[in-house]
Amino acid sequence: MKRLTQIISQNKLIYDHVSDDDVLLSELNRGSMAAYQQIFLKYHKFLCTEAFNLLGDEMESDDIVQVLFIEIWDKKLYLNINLSIKSYLRIAVRNKCLSKISKNSTKRKLQDIYHLNFEEQIAEDYMERNELNRGMTASINELPSQRLHAFDLVYMQGKPYKEAATEMGITVNSLKTHLKLAVKVLRIKLQSFR
Repeated sequence: MKRLTQIISQNKLIYDHVSDDDVLLSELNRGSMAAYQQIFLKYHKFLCTEAFNLLGDEMESDDIVQVLFIEIWDKKLYLNINLSIKSYLRIAVRNKCLSKISKNSTKRKLQDIYHLNFEEQIAEDYMERNELNRGMTASINELPSQRLHAFDLVYMQGKPYKEAATEMGITVNSLKTHLKLAVKVLRIKLQSFR
């Protein structure tokens, strides 16, 4: 998409000789595209500089000036100009820049709040996990020795039932009973951490 500056500068202007803003405004109020183009060429650079002084970003400044001129033509805002054209344009650009700064500031504040909340949530999750791990370790260590040993062999070391039962010197059914009772006790104790 061509920039407004390129489009206007490609057209030959009828009002090159006109420098009086009142005449340009009068012609613009009659819907003269040539007067509009002349005003654009006359004030574009000046307005971009004004915007840059507030925003510190050349592209953003140019975009704001482009949008202003498009709105002036499309919404026929030129019909509401009761100041000098230069004053009207300067105030309009300044207001657009201040609005942009305010939006950016609000956006940054929201991002900061989001990051702060995110970091707090990570810290809370970490603390909850640590508390859960401590609680789980304490609960496991409180198991009777046979249940603790069965739990360790099967769930911590990952041994199959038959191998764990053989190592403990008990039957597979006895091993399953120890595991069932261990898990039941742990489930009850760990509910308090939810």
